[in-house]
Amino acid sequence: LPALNNAREKGRSASCQSNQKQISNGILSYVNDYEGHLPQFCTSRPEAGDDANNGLYWYSLIGPYVGVKQQYGYFHAPDKLYLCPTMKTAKYGYQASYGYNHQRAKNGLARKANSFARPSEDLQTVDTRGGFTETQRNHGKIEGKAELVSLRHSMKANVSYLDGHVAAGD
Repeated sequence: LPALNNAREKGRSASCQSNQKQISNGILSYVNDYEGHLPQFCTSRPEAGDDANNGLYWYSLIGPYVGVKQQYGYFHAPDKLYLCPTMKTAKYGYQASYGYNHQRAKNGLARKANSFARPSEDLQTVDTRGGFTETQRNHGKIEGKAELVSLRHSMKANVSYLDGHVAAGD
């Protein structure tokens, strides 16, 4: 039975990587349409004032590129594309189980994708316990807010990178 469970988890991990690849392609399509700028973690709506919970989050900004309806606000159930099959539901019931590296902003503005020196090493999305992360690669290891990164695939996290590739990391 352990062998069967291992095979199932490998299948879920492959499905998770496929989800992250689709998300990564959506982000890269967004970049092409917005003069090279990466999506912000969250945008605000003028009518909502400064309440970021009513803005468009990164997964809504790329929605049109991955076939998902855009929805304002943080408190809505994300499309199944944003939910890892191993996790089944997001920790709080409304967040994506993939985190977007929100260190993409500089002075509150979205950075250009070509401003990163090593796109093959720069984390874009990662398995998390919520919809955001502050992580980076350092000497081959995922570093940052450890409580946010989820090593749910045989003690590894699936990661997409700025150049578009997806791989497992620890």
